[in-house]
Amino acid sequence: YLKQLYDSMKVPFDLKTKMVKEYIDQYEGYQERSLDTILRGYLVEIKNFQRLNGGFGYWMDSTYEDYPLTIKLVSALSEIRSIGYTPNDSMMEMATKYLKTTFYENKRPYCQINRFSDDNCSWPVSTRLATIEAILDNSSQDYEAYKMYKILSFDKADSLTQVNRTRVLAKLLRIN
Repeated sequence: YLKQLYDSMKVPFDLKTKMVKEYIDQYEGYQERSLDTILRGYLVEIKNFQRLNGGFGYWMDSTYEDYPLTIKLVSALSEIRSIGYTPNDSMMEMATKYLKTTFYENKRPYCQINRFSDDNCSWPVSTRLATIEAILDNSSQDYEAYKMYKILSFDKADSLTQVNRTRVLAKLLRIN
């Protein structure tokens, strides 16, 4: 999206020349670095946050992955790919596999149903739609995303779900 925006304004899109101040540590403080350097560093470092099952955790040494975090990271890494950077293919493949597995399991971790709760421990439809969208961001021709969409129920759809549904449908229509 960013590259398209720059191209539409006929402005060169070169992240090597875009400088930002990045906090290094308490001794070095802030240093000016190019966005290119920062993105390349993040692409190397992000692998350390991926768990063995493909999901991403918030810390390098965390033993648990977070489904919504993994959804956001797959979308963000797909956006980064669209501007010319290359996230690790096996990392993206593992993350996508994790998203699909968790989508089909459809059970939030640590959730327990009790007689006082009407919560059934399923992920909200908006989260499951975000999963499909992230998968399509990563691979716009992933036919399984269509199958995933077909099993969703929109009986109690709120406005966020309707917006997400519209975005996902627009991306699904691009599948050949």
